Amino acid sequence: MVPIILGSNKTPVTQLAGGIEMHLVFVTISNINSEVHSKATLQAWHCVAYIPVVKFCVHPDYQSILQARLWHKCMDLVCANLKAAAKDGCFIPDPSHHIHHVFMPLIAHVCDLLEATMITAHRDIQHTIVVLIAGAVPPKFVCAIHALVDFFYLAQNPVHLPQSLQLMVQALPDFHIFKDAIIQAKARKGKNGTKDDFFIPKLKLLQSFDGTIKKLGTLMQFSADMTEQLLITHCKDLFPQTSQQNKDFMEQCMQILNRQESMKMFGLYTLLTSRRASLVNAIHDKDEDVTTANPALSWISQVLPDKVKSIHGPRPVHNHFLKGILSGDALTAFQLNVMPDYKSLLSSDICMKYALLDFDRALTDFIHHSSLSNPKYGRLKAWHKFQLQLNLAFQLQVIMPSQVVQAYPPSDDFPLGNCDTVLIDAMGINGKMMSFITQVQLIFQPKVQRGFNLELPSYLSDPLLYVQFFCFISGPDDHPKLAMWSVEHVYTQDENDVTHAVKLIPVYGEAVAKGVSSATCLESYKHFFLNNFMDKESYHTFSTEFV
Repeated sequence: MVPIILGSNKTPVTQLAGGIEMHLVFVTISNINSEVHSKATLQAWHCVAYIPVVKFCVHPDYQSILQARLWHKCMDLVCANLKAAAKDGCFIPDPSHHIHHVFMPLIAHVCDLLEATMITAHRDIQHTIVVLIAGAVPPKFVCAIHALVDFFYLAQNPVHLPQSLQLMVQALPDFHIFKDAIIQAKARKGKNGTKDDFFIPKLKLLQSFDGTIKKLGTLMQFSADMTEQLLITHCKDLFPQTSQQNKDFMEQCMQILNRQESMKMFGLYTLLTSRRASLVNAIHDKDEDVTTANPALSWISQVLPDKVKSIHGPRPVHNHFLKGILSGDALTAFQLNVMPDYKSLLSSDICMKYALLDFDRALTDFIHHSSLSNPKYGRLKAWHKFQLQLNLAFQLQVIMPSQVVQAYPPSDDFPLGNCDTVLIDAMGINGKMMSFITQVQLIFQPKVQRGFNLELPSYLSDPLLYVQFFCFISGPDDHPKLAMWSVEHVYTQDENDVTHAVKLIPVYGEAVAKGVSSATCLESYKHFFLNNFMDKESYHTFSTEFV
């Protein structure tokens, strides 16, 4: 069984050669790991057709109907052999030249519908829209948007459970219950002004997600993002290499793609034969992460490890858990550059450069609390940033790309510093470990001067953070309509352990205060929302009872 996945999308090629528009059709097989065929550079998809978009000399009311009929007729011709293989099967060889009788059913067709007439919910908007409109619009308006964003995030789960599917299904009727608030606020707009309906094709499509997930699994393997990338690599990027004439544009594109693929395969073939290596790729289980990221890289790393730099394409995520600094529970890894940004600073220098007037006292208290002796330290080294790495929430065996946590001192562009926020575990006043939000204002470590035969004690052997604390003041259950965590500034706390990078957004209310910018908002407000919509991992981490 070789299940087939088709992908198609419409694109304007250029406005300089008659405004060419066409549908590109791509094909791949579902036997390939979804992580591989989600990367355009790995060429797991093949372009099988360029279907033209023509203008018919008819009344405009019939234009789209005839274009759709033409597209379906072309697809019928292109897929004729695939339909025969799905019905009766066909004989194909495997890499070892063994002949197999296989069936090729079509299991999915990934395509992008025409854009809706409402404002498109771009990723950047969905990351912040809920917290930004809170207080500026009626509560029911917030509930409608919150339910819709909840649906988007839940639908993108890499793994689905009955409970998560139920939450996703419930989010859609929640949106419909409160959507009238959007119309009443006259926020539903189209090309001709405000609208009083939600007749949106893509909105109706959401009703099919539950059944599709139960039949085919996670929807992210069928994301239209892939076809958007393929339009660039298989059409738009090729246009400058053609004669830029529309009469044979498609033929030229196919020739260029064939030439690129032939050159890549010939380069791999000559690399292997020049070193008398086997031409059969035997995938090693221990190299699964590399195989998923780039199968060709995995192959060469096994048979010709000294030639891996000659293989282009994505690389596996660098694993900081192997050599980095681990958190107390070993679930978070940290990585700092070997060379600090400041090699030797006095504590007084740090107080002035970072505007941390109580730094010397805080460090003295920390050393005294840790060693129960008089503090003795000289110079310090400091960094502007560190990398923090976690595992995927749903797939703990998968390591995520590292996140950069910044702690830059005040500058002209950032008069109060450019400092990120993180989630930490710290000892609470009741003697139990609790979660806090902090802003990292300094990354530093005491250093031993040359010529001194001294060794730093264990509590100073790893880099330290000087942070500004925020404590939780309410949770999702306290404000069900908003269903978010909120925090406020506090000024004292004991030692702690960083676990996540987070984003805070001030509680702006009805309007943003004058003179406030992204560089000063954390210092200009007292109360903040913990933005669990920052990304999918944050959504799943902070949508639970973790404090």
